[in-house]
Amino acid sequence: MSTRSPRKGPPTAGGDGEKGAADRDERSGSWVNSSTLGIQIVITFIVLAWAGIWLDGKYETDPWGTLGGVALGMFAMFATMLREAGIWKSLATREREAAEREAADREAGEANRVGEERTRTEAEDERG
Repeated sequence: MSTRSPRKGPPTAGGDGEKGAADRDERSGSWVNSSTLGIQIVITFIVLAWAGIWLDGKYETDPWGTLGGVALGMFAMFATMLREAGIWKSLATREREAAEREAADREAGEANRVGEERTRTEAEDERG
């Protein structure tokens, strides 16, 4: 009869089981996000290039429809990549972030002013 404890699984880089599982979930989530981004980029490019080819066939504008579709596809690819990287943000996002920064600055300014008033009051109490 064996007195071994049941195996809980392979050791993880995170140490204990829960932390390792969280690390594994985080890594798989980023992998899934990256792969869906790649698929989105490729499909967008293919659809726009195909639309350009279709326009060339319908209106006999060869090669301008294809070139326009490819150009739009490339623009859409770069826009998607920049947006996912956080470089290209919508105007609404920029305005929201600016408002949040202003609110944080106001709170910090009020906290500093309250601290200065307390210091001034304490100094007056010591003098008088």
